[in-house]
Amino acid sequence: MLQKTFRNRYQGIMIGVFVSMIKNRQKWRTEGINEAIYQKFQELNVYPIKGPSYSWKSYLITRIFNMRFLLKPYLFRR
Repeated sequence: MLQKTFRNRYQGIMIGVFVSMIKNRQKWRTEGINEAIYQKFQELNVYPIKGPSYSWKSYLITRIFNMRFLLKPYLFRR
């Protein structure tokens, strides 16, 4: 039960961070913040988002965010 709660919270936090990256992409992209966050996630081995999802919404969103070919051009400098 506790592990399920932690996993749900972890996924919720990761989704929230990616949503913030998308909302603030214009400013954060030019300042390099999105790239720094993305690199840190990879260093910490928390991206791609892992584990089962407990709702269809989080499942769908994590699948989209885990598609690097969609995410990288959208969030980073061109």
